[in-house]
Amino acid sequence: ETMFKSYGPVVQGRPVEGRPVRMRRLPCCGLGMGWLLFIAGFFLAAIPWYIGAFVLICVRVHDHREKPGYVACTVAVSYLSDTTTILCYC
Repeated sequence: ETMFKSYGPVVQGRPVEGRPVRMRRLPCCGLGMGWLLFIAGFFLAAIPWYIGAFVLICVRVHDHREKPGYVACTVAVSYLSDTTTILCYC
């Protein structure tokens, strides 16, 4: 018999009983709004990137799975603004 047996989820050293928690599916075909805005920004003149950056900075996002898409929008906006600034001064 092995020392380490896996009984399922453990909280504070005790196994948790009951049904496993299932997370709901993300909107927009499972991608989430952040990634949808990021992809749409390539086709809609970067306006969705500004919306995603605004959501990340000013709105409390309850689902942690949505944040990477909003961060991608913020990075895209910051890169776009740096590139535009460099092109305008040349």
